Amino acid sequence: APLERVLFVKRHPFEPSHIYTDYTDAPFRPGGGVCVLEVPRRGGRLEPGEATITTLFESRDGVARDPAATFGLEKVYFGYRPSEDGYYHLMAVNADGSGLAQVTDGPFHDFYPCPLPDGGVAFISTRCTSRVFCFRGGSSVLFRLDPTTGEIRPISHSSLSEWAPSVRRDGRILWTRWEYMDKGADFTQTLWSIRPDGTHPEIVFGNTIIQPNGYACAREVPGSTEIACTLVSHFGDLNGPIALIDLDR
Repeated sequence: APLERVLFVKRHPFEPSHIYTDYTDAPFRPGGGVCVLEVPRRGGRLEPGEATITTLFESRDGVARDPAATFGLEKVYFGYRPSEDGYYHLMAVNADGSGLAQVTDGPFHDFYPCPLPDGGVAFISTRCTSRVFCFRGGSSVLFRLDPTTGEIRPISHSSLSEWAPSVRRDGRILWTRWEYMDKGADFTQTLWSIRPDGTHPEIVFGNTIIQPNGYACAREVPGSTEIACTLVSHFGDLNGPIALIDLDR
């Protein structure tokens, strides 16, 4: 049943110099939008040849990214940059494409929204106003938004960029955290979890394993101890092979 409706974004590849510079040195190529793919089911089988696409938001002269639905499926959050000299801000739209609203503003990049079960929204932002240790450009780390009051506060206090939060079945946030402690620069983007109030951060996978990979865009696999993620390198886009990590092993 979950495969019958798939939320996704259309955009050009970012093609930055590093995985943490897609908002600083990637070429700005507008277009695309936030869409929903609906695949009908006939006689118990999905029929992808009969699928339809509904566009909830057209990027036009800007770039949309990282759409995520609320738990009740009534609203979709995403990041949107309206122009090359503009910033990514969090946007929200109803599931039927109505009620478009800008949620954040200011001279910061806000993206990777992650709706939380309590109604809040975790996201990645440059509001930390720090810089990576080894290259130009600002860092972006995990923050939290209360949509009712508009309050924004940091969940992570890292000084290095972070990526792609999602919610684990126990309510903790799973995300990619970059840290240099006793390591080199290239493959230290590993999986961590933290409570939605910002307490008890802990390593999930990768921090003590020497492999030529970073781990990003992680999601728990329902009904198992596995985590699906993308294996990434320090340079270029957040793309690569799709992997399953079995935490029991």
